[in-house]
Amino acid sequence: MIPWNEETKLILLIIVAAILLIAVFAFIIELVRGRNAHAGNVNIYVRQISEKDVPKEEPKEEVKQVQERVLLGLSVNTDNIKKEYTAGDEFCADGLVVTAHYNLDPVTEEVKNFEIEPVNMNQVGMPIVTVKYADKSVGFQITINPVVVEEQPEVIHVKKDPVVVTEESYESGKLRYDRSFTARYIQSDDEIKLWYTEIKNNLLSYKKVKARMSWKRESFRYGREQFAKLSYRGNTLCLFLPLNAADFEDTKYKVEDVSDNNNYAETPCMYRIKNARRAKYALELIAIASEKYDIPLVAHEAEDFYVPYEGLVELINKGLIKRNIKSKEDEAFFNGNNVEEVEEQPSEKEVAPGLIVKTETKKGKSKNLVTTK
Repeated sequence: MIPWNEETKLILLIIVAAILLIAVFAFIIELVRGRNAHAGNVNIYVRQISEKDVPKEEPKEEVKQVQERVLLGLSVNTDNIKKEYTAGDEFCADGLVVTAHYNLDPVTEEVKNFEIEPVNMNQVGMPIVTVKYADKSVGFQITINPVVVEEQPEVIHVKKDPVVVTEESYESGKLRYDRSFTARYIQSDDEIKLWYTEIKNNLLSYKKVKARMSWKRESFRYGREQFAKLSYRGNTLCLFLPLNAADFEDTKYKVEDVSDNNNYAETPCMYRIKNARRAKYALELIAIASEKYDIPLVAHEAEDFYVPYEGLVELINKGLIKRNIKSKEDEAFFNGNNVEEVEEQPSEKEVAPGLIVKTETKKGKSKNLVTTK
C-alpha cells in the first residue's frame, strides 16, 4: 500500500487540480464553439430573408436628352439676281437664294419666306440690301448708278464780234482768270454734277466725315485726319484719297501719284473721274480708304448738289472768279461795252451752228474771236 502521508496528499491534490483545470478548459472551448455556430445560423437566416423577402429594384431606364435645333445664321447666293441699277429703278429679288444654317441635321435648308428691308433706290451709291429670316439677318451690296443725261449742244448768245476770253487764250498775256472750285463746278457738264453729287453723298455717309470748301478744292475730314479731297484738273473732276498709288498698279483703278504736290501730301492718290464707270470705281476706292481709318457707314439723307450753269460775268460778279489784270488799258477794255457775256468755249472750232472761233496772234499774244460763217 502506498503510505498516506503529507507528500502523497500533495500529489493527489495536484492531480485533482489538473483534472479540474482541463475540464474547465474543455467547457470553455465547447461554449465558444456553440456561440459561433449560432451566429452562423443567424447570418444565414438573415441572408435568406434579405434575398427572398426584400423586393428587388427594377433597373431605371436612361432618359435621353433631346437637343433643340437652333438657327445659327443665314447666307445668300446672288449669282442669278440683278445687282446693278439706275437711280429710280425698282429693286428685284428674283433669283435670290437664301440658305439657313442650323446646329443639327439637316444643317442647311433653303428658305422662301424671308423678308427684305426697303432700299432707297433713288440715292446713287452702293447700298447694302438686308435679308431677314426669323431672328437672323444677312446683307449683300448692289450698285445704283446715276441717270445718264444726254449731252445737249451748248447754245451761245453773242452780239457782233464779241471778245471771247478764256484762261487758255490769255494765260500768257496780261489777263488771266482764277476760277474757284465752285465756279468750275457751276460751269461743269450736268453729267459731272451728277457724279459729284453721288461721290459727295457717299463721302458724307461715313461716320463723322465733314466737308469744307476752299478756293481750289473741297476737303473731307474724319476728325483731324484728311479723308478725301475733290478738285479739278482742267475740266476733269478728280478725287484724292489717302492711299498708295503703287498698290493699284495693273488694276482697273488707273490712279496717279501726286505725292510731290504739298497740297495733296495727305491724299497722294489721284483718280480722274471721266465717265460713269469711273464714278462707280471712285466709290469703291472710297470704301477701300475707309478701311484704313475703320470708318463705318451711317444713315445719311442724300442731298441734291446740282446748280445751274452760269456765265463768266455772273461768276465774276459773285466773286467766284478773279481777274488778274496787269494794265489799266486791259481793265478799261474789259470793263467797257465790248463784252456782253464772256464764257468758255468748246475746243471745237464750230461752237454753235453758224458760229466759229478764230484765233488771232499779235505780238506773241493769242486771242479767240467768235465770228459768223
